[in-house]
Parts: sequence; C-alpha cells; structure tokens
Amino acid sequence: MAEGASNEADVAEARRERDRLLAEIGKDCIAKRRLVHNTCLKAAAIAGLPGKAEEIYQEIVDDIGEENLNHKTFGKIMQAYATANPPDLGSVEMWATKAQDLGLNDDVFAANVLIQAKLEMNHPKKTKEAEQILESMVEKKILPDKISFTSLINAYAQLGDVDRAGRWYQEMRKANVYPDAQTYNVLINARSKRGKETKDPKQVEEAERILVEMGREGVVPDTIAFNSIIDASAQLGDVGRAGRWFEEMRKAGIQPDAFTFAALINARSKRGKETRDPGHIDKAEQIFEEMVREGITPPHIISFNSLIDASAQLGDIDRASRLFENMQKTNMRPERETYNILVNAYAQRGKSNTDPKQVEEAERILEDMIQNEIEPDIVSFTSFIDASAQLGDITRASRWFEVMREAGLQPNEFTYNVLINAHSKRGKETRDPKEAEKAENILEEMEERGIRTTEVSYNSVIDAAAQLGDIKRAVRLFHAMKSKGVQPDLTTFGALLHACSKAKDLALAMDLLKEMKEKHIQPGIYIFASMLKVCANTNDRIAGLRVAEDIVNEMKKAQMRPNNFTLAPCLRMHLHHRNDIRPKKWIKWMLEVRETHVNTRRLHHRNKKLVQQILNESQYHDGM
Repeated sequence: MAEGASNEADVAEARRERDRLLAEIGKDCIAKRRLVHNTCLKAAAIAGLPGKAEEIYQEIVDDIGEENLNHKTFGKIMQAYATANPPDLGSVEMWATKAQDLGLNDDVFAANVLIQAKLEMNHPKKTKEAEQILESMVEKKILPDKISFTSLINAYAQLGDVDRAGRWYQEMRKANVYPDAQTYNVLINARSKRGKETKDPKQVEEAERILVEMGREGVVPDTIAFNSIIDASAQLGDVGRAGRWFEEMRKAGIQPDAFTFAALINARSKRGKETRDPGHIDKAEQIFEEMVREGITPPHIISFNSLIDASAQLGDIDRASRLFENMQKTNMRPERETYNILVNAYAQRGKSNTDPKQVEEAERILEDMIQNEIEPDIVSFTSFIDASAQLGDITRASRWFEVMREAGLQPNEFTYNVLINAHSKRGKETRDPKEAEKAENILEEMEERGIRTTEVSYNSVIDAAAQLGDIKRAVRLFHAMKSKGVQPDLTTFGALLHACSKAKDLALAMDLLKEMKEKHIQPGIYIFASMLKVCANTNDRIAGLRVAEDIVNEMKKAQMRPNNFTLAPCLRMHLHHRNDIRPKKWIKWMLEVRETHVNTRRLHHRNKKLVQQILNESQYHDGM
C-alpha cells in the first residue's frame, strides 16, 4: 500500500514538473512539448500505473494531437501495462496494434516491451509469439538490441529448451549484437541446470565452453557464472571439476560467496558418504573453515547439516558433535534436521555397539531439542525409540512413545513395529506370555488407528506365540493376518511350523506346507528342517516317518545343502526307529552329499557318537 502511494506521488510530481516546463514552451514547438509529455509518461510506466498512463496519454493527445505522437509514447503506455500488478498482456497488445495502425511500429523499445510482456506469461505459446515479433523486427529492418535477444534467450532457458536458447544466441552474434554478462549467465545457467537435471556432464562441459568464450570476448565473468558451473559439477559428483573452477574463480579475482562455498561443502560431504572416504569430509571441513575465516556467513543451515550428516554416516560422531557446537557459535540456530542427524547417529551407534551410554546421549539431544522449542518429528522419536527397544530398554522406549503421542504426533508403521518387536522379543527371552499380550495389544491399537499393518507386524507376534508354545494364539493371529489382507511370507510359515514342532501337530504342519506351495512360496532349508523336526516330535511316528521321507526327497530334488538343523531330527527319528533303515539313509546322504553344510564338530556329544556309529556301520569315515 505504501509503495503504491509512493508511486502515485512520483507520477503526480512528474505531472507538476511537466506543467511547469510546458508553460515555458510555445504551442508550436511540437517536438519539445512531446518530449516533455513522454518524460512524464515514463514516470507512470516505471511505476506500473496504466490508469495514470492513459490519463497522461489523453493529455498529450489534447495538447499536440494524435497525429504528432511517436513510437516512444506508445512504448511507454505498453510498458505501464506490462509492469502493472498483475501485468495486462491484452492491453499491451491492444496498444501495440493502435501504434501499428498509426504507422508507429518501428521502435525497438516498444517491440521489446511487447516481447517481454509475452514472455512474462511463461507459456510456450506466448514465447513462440515473442519469437515471431523478434523475427518480424529483422524483416522490418528494426535492429533488435541486447534486450530483445537476451529476453528471448532467457525465456527459452527458463522453459528448459537450451537448444533453442543457443540458436538465438547464435542469431544474436550474426546480428552483430554483443552479449553482455547477463546473456552469458543465462546460457551458462541453462546448460548447468540441464546437466544437473539429466546427470549429463556434456551439458556442464558446454557451460564451461560458454564461460571461456565469455572471457575471450572481454566480458568479465561474475560470481553467478562461476557458481552455476561449480554447483552443477558438484551435483554431478565431479568434485575435481568443481574445485578446479573454484581456483579459476580465485585467479580471476572473483570473490566466492556463501553459495559457492555451500556447493563445494555439499559436494565433498556427499562424495564422502558415497565412497566412505573420510578424506572428503576433511576437505569439506577445510572449505567450511575457509568460508568462516573470510567472514562469509553460510547462506543456510544446509551446509552445516550436510557436513554433520556426512560425519555421522561415516561413524565419526565426535566430529559431528564438534560441528554441531561450532554451528551454535556462529549464531546459527540448529533446526530439526540437525538434531535428527545427531539423535540418529548416537542411536545407531548404541544399537551397533550395544552401548546404553550412546542411547542416553541420543536422549539428551532429544531433550535439548524440546527445551530449545524445536518440535521433534516422527524421525526424531522413532530412531531413539528403536535404539532403546533394540537394547532391551522397553520402559524407556514406551515412555518416549507416549511423549511422542502427547506431542500430537501419530506414530507410523515403523514406530509401532519397533514396539511390537520389542515386546515380542522380551516375551521370548523371559518366557513371559504377558509381554506377548502387550505386543498383540499394540498390534490391535495400530489397526484401530488405521495404521497399515504388514507381515513384519504380524510375524513378530506370531513368532512370540510360537516360541512360547502357544499354538492356538499363533494360529489365531495367522488367520487374523490373512483376514486383514496381509499376505504371510516365509518367516510367517517358519514361525508357525516351529509352533507345530512344540505342539507335535503334524497335521497342521502339513496343511501349512501345502498352503505355502499354493501361495507359490518356495520352502527353504529351514522350513524343511522345521518340518523334519515336527516329524521327529509327532506322537504318530509312522506318519512322521512317511512325511519325513517326502521332505528328504524334496530336498534332494531341489539340490539343497543339508545342515545341522536338518540332521538333528533325522538322528532323533533313527533312535525312535532302530529297525527302520530310512532315517539312517537320510543321515548318510546329509553327511555325504557334495558341499554339505553339516558340521559334525558342532553336534552334541551324544549325536556325535551316534553319527560315528552310523558311519562305521557303513564303512564310511569322514576323518573325524
């Protein structure tokens, strides 16, 4: 509002000055009076006040007559509409037509106004119309200037049509119109941008060629030109090229700015993460320190975050923490992402090293985050909850889960699965069915809140029930899983077969194996081992032998490599059926098959003895 009032005041002042000057010029001095009028009209054009421009236009017509207007008069009115808020392209075109009707269409300024007005629409069709205007200027012997060409080159560059932008640059050179820094910057930036988008180094090479040509033509490259190429090289991971152009920038006496340094820091940080090479992180930190020494404030926190994240990704949490402290010394306030990087880094280290002190440090950072009134998000909470759960500290994990909900954040699928898995694992370890119940309650809450449940969610609770020998719960959860449209996987069936083994339920195990095959889930060696274990445990030992024979034949057909898990139940069946030769044959096959994974040294001493006996009976010796 204040700016609009100021613009109107400027136009009012221009009109008063116009009236003063006109009072001193005779009525017959048409050219002088027109010049004064056009100067006044220029004020309205610059202010973007088309209404005032039309008032002044009418005053010009009343004073010197429409026949004495010139192209500059119309150019200024068109400019007023073009710079209005919002621009009025229709009125610009109308005034251009009126000028043409009066034979006043030979002015480069008016043509440029019309070109720029069309280009402001940022539409391919209007850009094409602007191109036609420029072509008609050449036909009418109106020499386009730098503004004419650069406007069109910039428009095509903005539309991503770098080839057409380049073609108009060549037309500009043919017309002996010399590009300036703006023209070159548009072309360099367009090629650099295309290179980043398409991951094409040839586009960056073309941008380099234009920059070299720019210097050869005596146009001094500026920060914008160098930054475009440095950033594109950095984005493509070519840190060598980015560094080389940084040095060229220095040699040219061009002062790098915050964005130059940010591009180099981000490039080195990214390369360090990709290659796991701390040397790149060292270089990124050196660049950062150089930026600080030169008194350049980072343009945004991304430079810090990139460096901190790279350090954390490489496991150098001490460096990440030091950078975090340095950030605060520069009076730059850490944001949520910064805290998340550190929380996750300490949480991951805590999990990897089974070190509760690292998780405690993650908790301290999370508390500091909240104290500094930076709202944590799902990422902040979940990485910490996961680490606490992995270390078996379910109390801490559950407490922060509640803090998360109190903060108005809806836990996601991963967060729920972390807690489900934690309680399921605790239930298996402590043989406590109450923990398994807690896991199931969380699963139910998850479904009530509309959070998507997956096979991961169900597999945890099914496995916990199976490990506790609660086959009824395991089967109930299995049916619930399918009723929710969640497809069981290999892990699901493995857990259920384990439950069947404990319950000695051969019939259910066979049904599960059949269902697996119907769902085209290929049984693996551990599924077959579980089936053999069910066969060894079942009370119906005759049926168990029959099914076991089928299982071993399937293993042979699939050319599976037996292991100790498949051997142990066969040894048990041999003890149960001393007079049946089949278990002995299976054992011999598992020991003799090529590339067997059976390791007799890891067998229980009783089973070792039994294996030795079987081998001796068959005159086979494996060097034990």
